[in-house]
Amino acid sequence: MSPEVYSVISLLAVFSGALLLVSAWIGVRAEMSARRYFPLQFTDDLSSRYYMMYVLFNRSIPLEIRRRFGVSAALSIVAFAGFAAVAYLADNSVIAVLLLLICGYAVANTVVQWHEARR
Repeated sequence: MSPEVYSVISLLAVFSGALLLVSAWIGVRAEMSARRYFPLQFTDDLSSRYYMMYVLFNRSIPLEIRRRFGVSAALSIVAFAGFAAVAYLADNSVIAVLLLLICGYAVANTVVQWHEARR
């Protein structure tokens, strides 16, 4: 591999790592803000994380919190796609495919929730 490819790999890895950290920070802030709107059975620390996947299209949650959660989800998808590009450039195509499957699952889950929310 040429030095240019190594520099692109390292730049992509650092950028994707930073995106993942920012995504986690925004997601935790959104969860802490949204927890007071959750049903009683989902107000504790552990079960509130399970309810977070339904926050994006839940109209009982304020729009600002849903927007923060959507930004967090989008940033994490971009970060995983960046890590997949790093794995592909490092000739590790199995890891790249697995990371792209995670991205595809996240997008498909969002589309399914959007269709259910429109009903």
